[in-house]
Amino acid sequence: MDQPTFAQAHRALEADETSCEELVSSFLDRIDEKDDELNAFTTVDRDGALNHARYLDSQRERGNPRPLSGLVLAVKDNI
Repeated sequence: MDQPTFAQAHRALEADETSCEELVSSFLDRIDEKDDELNAFTTVDRDGALNHARYLDSQRERGNPRPLSGLVLAVKDNI
C-alpha cells in the first residue's frame, strides 16, 4: 500500500485488507528511503514500532480493536 491517508488506512484495516504491522512497516520503509535527504527524524524506534504493531494486530484478532490502531503518526521532538 502506498502512503495512505488516515481514512484510507482505517478503511483498509476494517476490511482486513492490511494489518497494523504492514502499515507501520510501510511508513518505516519510507522513512529509511527519504530521511537521508530530509533529515526529518532524530530517532526512529523501528523495533518498538513493529512490536507494538504486532501487539495491536493480536488485539484486533481477539476482537479488541482500538480506534486508532495502525494509524501512523510522527511527533516533532520539540513537543
